[in-house]
Amino acid sequence: MARESQYLKQRKIRKISRWFSFFLVFLVFCGIGYFFLFARYFLIEKIEAKIDFPEKQALTELTWNQIQNKDIWLIPKNNIFFSRKKTLIRNLAESFPELKNLGWDYDFASQTLFLTGEPREPAIKICQGDGQECFFVDFSGIAFKTNDQSKAEKAFIGLENRSSEEFIPGKEFLPPKMISFAYEFKNQLKDYLELDRIVLEQEFLKAKFFKILTKENWYLLVSFELEPRLIAENLKLMVEKELNGSRSRLEYLDLRYPNKAYYKLR
Repeated sequence: MARESQYLKQRKIRKISRWFSFFLVFLVFCGIGYFFLFARYFLIEKIEAKIDFPEKQALTELTWNQIQNKDIWLIPKNNIFFSRKKTLIRNLAESFPELKNLGWDYDFASQTLFLTGEPREPAIKICQGDGQECFFVDFSGIAFKTNDQSKAEKAFIGLENRSSEEFIPGKEFLPPKMISFAYEFKNQLKDYLELDRIVLEQEFLKAKFFKILTKENWYLLVSFELEPRLIAENLKLMVEKELNGSRSRLEYLDLRYPNKAYYKLR
């Protein structure tokens, strides 16, 4: 009987010890959780934009609004671990399509969230048929607008849009391959022929070619599937051999084919 009583007593002690251990573990987890949720090091107190961008204030204000308008319970909304980074960055990119590579760095000591990224550099200035509404694309073909005149002047060529392609800020408007072709093609013709602007029509994009107006009042048809250097060489060869170096009577040059070239005189 005494042995049974001692066994029950030891069993009770083990049970209490087990529950006490669970309680201690629970307290430790609660302490760690409280530390990560409410310790000041993890609470965002300041937001700064480390971007050369004239609308920094609007960018930081939108970031604060996104952080403070989260639907979370009990947890501080400015906790860095519950900031929903991917969603926030996506919303910032949609609101500021003129920026790329958006991200952030957080400094725990100063409790400061540093927004990072860089402005898109205009590659082509695109105007609708009447020339009243204009926007830009960068070298990745993403459409955006900018009020920074110094950046607007960096576009290497203009484009007259006669197609039905819709301008959507932050979305691809032109194939990157076409843009890189136009840039390289213009460089290949430097000091030989001055290009004016590209003309884009709906069927051109589907057929992967475009029309380039020159400052000499004639135009080129070129395929951006071909090598820009070879097309430029074909152009010079055609002008020098077939036209004896004279371009004054040209109406157009068709250089859309790798081994053939056509021209028409006025």
